[in-house]
Formats: sequence, structure tokens, C-alpha cells
Amino acid sequence: MRVLLLAATLTLACGGKRADPAQIHVAAAADLTRAFTEVGAAFKAKTGIEPVFTFGSTGLLAKQLGQGAPFDLFAAANISYTDGLVADGTCAADSRALYARGRLVVWTSTAIAPPKRLEDLADPRFAKIAIANPDHAPYGVAAKAALTKVGIWSAVEPRMVYGENVQQALQFAQSGNADAAVIALSLSAITDDGKTLAVDPALHPPLDQALVVCSHGGNAKGGAAFAAFVSSPEGREIMNRYGFLLPPAAPGSGASAAPPGARAPVAAIPESETRALIAAWLAAQNRADATAYAALYAARFTGVKRVGIRSWQYDRAGWLANRAAMFKHPMTVAADEIAIHGAGSVAIVELVQDFTQGKFHDRGPKQLVVVRTPDGLRIAREEMRASHAAQGDRDPGIGFVVGAAGARYALVDEAAALTGTGVHALASAGPPMIATEGLDPAAVPAATAARAASIRALIAPAGGCPAALGAPALVAIATPHFGTVQDWDGDGGRPALTAAERAQALTALVARQLGVAVTGPCAARWYTTAADPVVFAPSKVPADRLAEAVAGLRATAAWKQLQTEFADHGGTGDWSQGDDHATLANLFTDPSGTRSYLAVQVRSGHGCGDFAGEVSGLWLVTDHAAPLAVAPPGAAPWPAAITDVDRDGAIEVLTDTDVLVPTATGFASARHLERNDFDDPC
Repeated sequence: MRVLLLAATLTLACGGKRADPAQIHVAAAADLTRAFTEVGAAFKAKTGIEPVFTFGSTGLLAKQLGQGAPFDLFAAANISYTDGLVADGTCAADSRALYARGRLVVWTSTAIAPPKRLEDLADPRFAKIAIANPDHAPYGVAAKAALTKVGIWSAVEPRMVYGENVQQALQFAQSGNADAAVIALSLSAITDDGKTLAVDPALHPPLDQALVVCSHGGNAKGGAAFAAFVSSPEGREIMNRYGFLLPPAAPGSGASAAPPGARAPVAAIPESETRALIAAWLAAQNRADATAYAALYAARFTGVKRVGIRSWQYDRAGWLANRAAMFKHPMTVAADEIAIHGAGSVAIVELVQDFTQGKFHDRGPKQLVVVRTPDGLRIAREEMRASHAAQGDRDPGIGFVVGAAGARYALVDEAAALTGTGVHALASAGPPMIATEGLDPAAVPAATAARAASIRALIAPAGGCPAALGAPALVAIATPHFGTVQDWDGDGGRPALTAAERAQALTALVARQLGVAVTGPCAARWYTTAADPVVFAPSKVPADRLAEAVAGLRATAAWKQLQTEFADHGGTGDWSQGDDHATLANLFTDPSGTRSYLAVQVRSGHGCGDFAGEVSGLWLVTDHAAPLAVAPPGAAPWPAAITDVDRDGAIEVLTDTDVLVPTATGFASARHLERNDFDDPC
């Protein structure tokens, strides 16, 4: 089979009819390039007839046909382009049929952080945006309509790069001559690289695509045979895999739902059937039934596996071979946040998968492409869109360091039953205040002493350093009420307390912990039992990435709730621009430079009866996938530091009061520092 580019076939407009029964000439919209190439190969294998394709802009192809170009079949990207050709007798009215409904996506290379919404293309980081020329390409018309509908066309129009057709628009982005392209899903569905964002079909006129048999090619019979094959079960299976849905007949168009001799349009897959397939898929894994699992996958299948920042791509045989080891051990697989989209004989399933096997736990978004086959519904594509590996509940091997330079203590255990030496000292005047009382090392329980002796390193927000251990002590932490402090200061004519007396008074206020004096070359706030912990270095967040993150937070329910509370407090405008507002951001990167976590917090207000609010986000950023929220959007922790002390791939998020470890639903506190704040901040 030969595939010709539009530029190479312009001379056809001047040629005569062709009558080779073993060959047909097909003019096809550029979005069909991949799908029709495969359909054509299958058609030739079945009939012996070779399709010679000319892929290009629908408008330009229609113009060539009107000038006498010798094509046997015209597959347009919009039904309107077939009307004139039928009216002037170039193509047969009774052969015109809807064969697909196209869909738009935004395509970006893996080197660029993709947009999360179509509106994000207004961000200046997308300096050039490619679309097909809207003057003659239906996908360009649809792209312009969608960008106009979301209110950003005027902002992005000066940055537009127009392709002669949708295929060329994709090539601009793939080559780096554009930062994003709004193209056909069919061209991106099985690309070798890149990331896509689906465009809501409600934002543009339907891309109902029609084909029609034409008279100038000399083999109308062969053209009709190819049209019928496109809508046959074998042809539809291929078209569905490339993202083409079969639409209903357009009311009043006179177009049939399929060419003569083809089967009737396939009914939409009922959502209940898709959910039943998902249930069977989960059940097969949970009962470790590899045979039942394999039976759910289509003969033509592509799978993408991701764990952490690594990814692998497989065909059906490779996918099942890789899964064979998985089925040797019990596993628990669950899915939530299930959303199903599509029509006809394909459904796109978006879900969040939770996988546990032994000590391994992985949670992340997954996409399934479900197709209707002669054997029933099958999975034609499965992709772990992003992964954040964790090991569930675990000892973080991290504790808190409190005090000031020269008097820092690693908190090891509670010390309610221990009696000190009576020698008190003020390690920090606070807030919070930190007081110590000396302790005889012989009084420390053996298990507690062993835990203290296991401390290997200190951690500061910017890195780690070796730890040197000193004497044990009883440690009290609190921020006393301001009235208490006034008393200690001697208000009312009483003598002020000395530092040692304040320390002794503080220890009477709160339960104490056992600490051990630590020294090291870094300004430590935490300690670890690991000798060489991984500490993610903080750095400034680029302005474009910060803007994208804040835009994502704005879309969360937490943000909207704060806006409501702000209005209830009499505020006007945006809550995030209220009194004492601030936006904080850090990009934490591991020493190898392969993993980064983006942390952003927006805060505003001061409380004390007035409005106060804050919303945070935390995302895993890699070169292999879109940023992945590793905590519920709007409810993420704000890290003072991020570590991976045992180098197992599961991070710990360190804050002033908690050591947080990943769970299936975000983060949980594995160690907490009670600061005992008794003061009135108002």
C-alpha cells in the first residue's frame, strides 16, 4: 500500500480517470493518517485492492476534487465539505455517510509541563501554539471555536502557528517549533511520545466526519468497497482504537449511518457494561486469576506501566508476560474516582488505582480504553498516567530536634516516669519556650537508651549532616499564656524570675519528653536513624510553574469554600488578596536531580474573629508524566523539608510539628511534636 502526501499529489487534479481495479485513490483528512493507514493495510489483505492515500486539509482536498482530481473516495473531516461535491455531481449523494466523530486534544511534548485546562494555554510559557489553518481545516475551525469559547482566543491569537492541516500542526509541536498543538485525538492516541489534554466537545461544533464515493477516479466500485470496510466490524475496531467514534446520522442531512452494505451504527456502550468490565478486571486481579485477566484484553493492545518516575511500554504479549510475576502473589487492587466518557463502541475510563502487594503500595491515576469487539468488551489500552509509590504505615525513622544553637535536643521518648536531677536550664526563650532538666544516664530505660543511640544524622531544611550525641535530659516545650509571662516578668511589683526559674516553672506546665543533646554542623530541626539520608534541596519555583499551580488550587473545593467564608466575613473580591496575604512556593529536588516535589501555599487574613484561610498543594514532578498531586488538592501539607531517609522511594514530608508519610488518601502523621501553645495570639 502506498501513502502519498498532499504536496506530492497536486498533479492529480490535471490527470484523467484511472481504471485499475486493483487500486483505488482516496483523498482523506489529515487526522485519518494513522487510522486509515492501518485500515488500508487490512482492506488490501482482505480484498487485494491497494488504497493509495492522499492526506491533507479537508478544504484543499475538496477544492482539488471540484477541479477534477481523480479520487474514488473522499473522507472529509467535516460533513459540510461533501455537500458541494454532491451538488455538482462529482460525488454520489446516496454514498455519503457519517463514518466518525472526531475529538480535539491539546498535545505537548514530555519536555513541557502540560496545561491542566484549555484556558491554561493563555499562560505566556506557551509562546507558540499550533492549530490547523481555520480557513480551510475543520480541526482548525474547531480549535479556534474552543479557544474562543473559553475566552482566550484574543490572548493567544498572536502566538498562533498555522499548519496546512492538523497533521502539520502536530509536527510543529513535535519538532519544537510550537509549545503546544490543538489537534485530533486520532493523531495523538498512539503517539510515540507526548502528553494530551482532552478538549470538552461542548466547546466546539461537532466534528462529524463524512465520506462519499466520487466519480473522477474511475473505480467507484472499489471506493464503495473501502467505504463499507471502514464501517465493518474489522474497520470499526481499528477506527475506535484511534479515538474515532461513530456518530448518529445528522438530522436532515440525508446521510446514512453507514455506507450501503455496511452494518448499522454501533450503539453506545452502556455505562453499566463498562463498569461490569472494570469490576471483572478488579476481581481477576484480587483473586489472582491470570487466565480471566488475560481474557479481558483485546488482541491489539498497548500498555504503559509506571512506578515512581520509571515507565515501560508493552504490547499485549509483553504486558501479560510482565503481569505473570504479579499473579504469583496475592494482591489487593481497588479503583475509585471512576469516570467514563465516550460513545459508540469505545469508552475512555479514568480512575484512580490503589494497588497493594506485600509491603509494596502504589496509588495513582490510570486510563483504560475499552472497545467493543466481536467477543465483547475488551481493554485496548491501559496506562498508569502517573505513580507515587509508598509503603503504607511505617516507622519514619525521623524525630524532632528542639532548642537553640549550643543547646539542641533530639526528642526520643516520653518521660513521665523519670525523675531529673533538679538542675534546670532554658534552652530557648521561644516561642515556644524550651526548658530542660538534667537526667542521670543510669535512670534511662535500656530500650530508650538504645533508641537514642541509634541516631545517626541531623536534618536541616537544606540538607543533612552527621550527628554527635551528648547527655540525656528531660525536655519541656510550651508557649505560656501572656498572663503567665507577665507574672514571670515581675509585673505587680514581684521580682522577675531568672532563666533557671523560668525553666523550672515551665516544666510544671506540661508533660516532658526524654531528649538527648545533639551537635552537628547544620542547623538541625530533625534527626534520623539513617546514616546517609536523602534530603531534597529547596529552590525557587519558576514563575510560569507557580502560576500554573496556583491556577490548579483555584479550581479546588477548598479554595471555593474559603471564598464563601471570606464573603461571609464581609470580604469583597478574591479571598487570597485579603489582609496579610502571601503566596509561598518551593521546588524540592533530590540530589540526583531526577525527582522534584512542587509545594505551593496561598494564605490570607489573620484570624482572631476576622477571616483567615490557607490552601496548599503538593505535586510530584518528573520528566515522564504530568505533575501528580500526592495529597488531596487544596489539603496538602506545607513542607519545611522533604526527605527519603531510607532511600526506598517513599518520601517523608517534614513540618514544624509532624513527620508525614504517604497513605492511600494523602499523608498521615507518623510522629507529632506537641508545642503546647497556651498563649492568646489576639
